[in-house]
Amino acid sequence: MQRTLWGRIGKIKLLAVPALIDGRFGSRNLGWAAAAALANYGTDANRAIPPIIKAYPLGKSHRFEWKDAAEEAINHLGPADSRDIPELCGLLLDQNHEVQLLAANSLALMGPGGHFAADCA
Repeated sequence: MQRTLWGRIGKIKLLAVPALIDGRFGSRNLGWAAAAALANYGTDANRAIPPIIKAYPLGKSHRFEWKDAAEEAINHLGPADSRDIPELCGLLLDQNHEVQLLAANSLALMGPGGHFAADCA
């Protein structure tokens, strides 16, 4: 029974994560909810980091939150995927300084793999 349950959860995750990543973060009403849902998947959803950063700010889940939902989600997703380095490099040139900071932090969390990206900006 337990194996069947975990197998189903794995299948749901395979469907849910790409759907949430491809979703539109632009909606202030739903963007923070999608980011929070992706954060629950942890490193399995780390490909969502660039779209979340692009959509910054997403708003807060409730008025007592200090950080934006984008920042909270990125903290839970772990380091970005190495396939996202070119997109994160592009975000270093964004006009919004907070977007630049989130992209730089995401590249730094990648360790040596993300450090060569310093030359891309």
